[in-house]
Amino acid sequence: MRHIPSLIHHPAFPALLALALCGGCALFRPARPERFQVESSALDTLDILYIPDTETPRFKFPARLTFFGSGQIRLRSGLSPQVMDSFASDPTHPHWNHYHEDNAGVRPEEITVIFQRLVDAGMVYANITGPKNPDPLGLPRLQIAGKINGHKIIRTTENPEMIAIVEHILDWFAR
Repeated sequence: MRHIPSLIHHPAFPALLALALCGGCALFRPARPERFQVESSALDTLDILYIPDTETPRFKFPARLTFFGSGQIRLRSGLSPQVMDSFASDPTHPHWNHYHEDNAGVRPEEITVIFQRLVDAGMVYANITGPKNPDPLGLPRLQIAGKINGHKIIRTTENPEMIAIVEHILDWFAR
């Protein structure tokens, strides 16, 4: 039987062990938001589902805002499953027709300002999903998905600054 030398006795083992341990440290660091300068692009899109507080709702129904870098903003609101799920396909749902859609066109530079405010508020994380929250999320909250300047975004948050930005936009649509 042939003897296979152990890696522990290899001269490079301490350096490899240190590298492996330090590289693993990144897994235990809390996620921090990325900050970057948003550049205007028609390819950028952002989809934000606003789920209102049920006890003291500022807005009665869930709302989905979709921002396109080209300058279009789409608002969908109501109790219909079409608001919560873009792929809803059950027209027999009792609230299927409880659905309102509104569209607005703004200059692409205005969309860039909205994207920049959300990025500055901590929307984008290097690990895409942001920090893990072991506790159930409260309300109101946002579910965000999109891509801005090549940064993919998929997360759920209760960040009050981001919620205030979204509520301000919802107020604008309510006028």
